[in-house]
Amino acid sequence: MTLDLFVDDPARILSTWPTTPLTSHHGRWHERPPLTIADIRATVDARCIRPDEIVLIRDGEITPQASYVEEGRIIPSAIWEHHDAGDTISLRNIQSVFPAVSALHAGLHAEIGHPMHVSAYLTPPNARGLSHHWDSYPVLVAQVEGAKTWPLHRPVVENPTPEHLSFPKTGFTDEQRQHVRTTPADVETTLHPGDALWVPRGWIHAPFPVGDGPSLHLTFAVRELTYFGLAQRLVQQALTDPRMRRALPVGLPAEWLSTELSTASELFSTMFDHS
Repeated sequence: MTLDLFVDDPARILSTWPTTPLTSHHGRWHERPPLTIADIRATVDARCIRPDEIVLIRDGEITPQASYVEEGRIIPSAIWEHHDAGDTISLRNIQSVFPAVSALHAGLHAEIGHPMHVSAYLTPPNARGLSHHWDSYPVLVAQVEGAKTWPLHRPVVENPTPEHLSFPKTGFTDEQRQHVRTTPADVETTLHPGDALWVPRGWIHAPFPVGDGPSLHLTFAVRELTYFGLAQRLVQQALTDPRMRRALPVGLPAEWLSTELSTASELFSTMFDHS
């Protein structure tokens, strides 16, 4: 099992989605780290990262790509200049770049049963990359080098998805922003090399490094399949039934919506009634 390399109680995650953060220490996954800061430096210097797979962030602001990309290729020296000035380097979809990360990704995907991708975050000391935000999916955080503190506040939206209530589309109200800035975190933990943290979907976080050195962590982002996604697939399947492709009646009355929705619902039910 791959998940038990990271967490103390994998059954707790595999039986039902956790609703509160879970921290585990001294995971066996770190006996042979799948990635190091030296690996990232070598990969960036060799220009093996596509521009769309790298993002530089400082204090919640994304650094303009034009400052470190030229003619469709990254400029390593510019990336390290930004990093030395305080930018966090975020590498996306690294399961396609580093074999050891790919093996962990494949094992976790097989056990959890939902799609996922892996990102790496390299943050210099005394700096912060992302500001307070929530993700539309749960993440398994694995601390590789250095240390990072994770203050976590309870969700302010229920079950966000990329299509609905995602942070980029919704953001904070003024009241919510003031709350997370001035109220102690509901959960706070500091991760050291080998530690892991499960952050449920929607929990607000803004991690920062501690100590004199840089911090490197991986995030295994689980793109949960949802009932909404299942409904979308069913709707696409409905297109194969000629009855669902019929036009609505001519001269629709004002109350047409409730009437025809009822008809569509009945048709939809008969399509998938295999009794």
